Amino acid sequence: MVENPRGAGYVVVGVSPTSGSPAALRWAADEARRRGARLRAISVWQPSRQSAVTGVRPPLVTTPTLEERQAAAAVHLTNTVHEQLGLDADVECHALIGSVEEVLLSAAADASLLVLGRVREDPAGVRAGRKIYRLMARCPCPVVVVPNA
Repeated sequence: MVENPRGAGYVVVGVSPTSGSPAALRWAADEARRRGARLRAISVWQPSRQSAVTGVRPPLVTTPTLEERQAAAAVHLTNTVHEQLGLDADVECHALIGSVEEVLLSAAADASLLVLGRVREDPAGVRAGRKIYRLMARCPCPVVVVPNA
């Protein structure tokens, strides 16, 4: 990734494909402005797994291709950023395929800060917390978790 010409690096914010992480996105934008840093919004998605059934006719409705889903994820992320920060917001938007932890760690490799929205927890309240803890433990930069507003 390219270093910011002003030398302040990047603030990376994880943007949930479902919630849009509005509080985290706004907080990260304010922090990037204070630091004179660029803002990089990352949305992570995974392709659905199609079950392979033999001997069955193909469905009448076609499912979107991987490329179409990637394009839709990118448009959704850009729209979310514009809804929260305005149309003139200067934000790098990247909708990427993979595991949330690995994609965000890679995106934060040259960042000065990683900002996450607090995720909704599963009924047991453990799984999401463990994922955030693992991400924080492996992240090469400071991590801020912003509560949902």
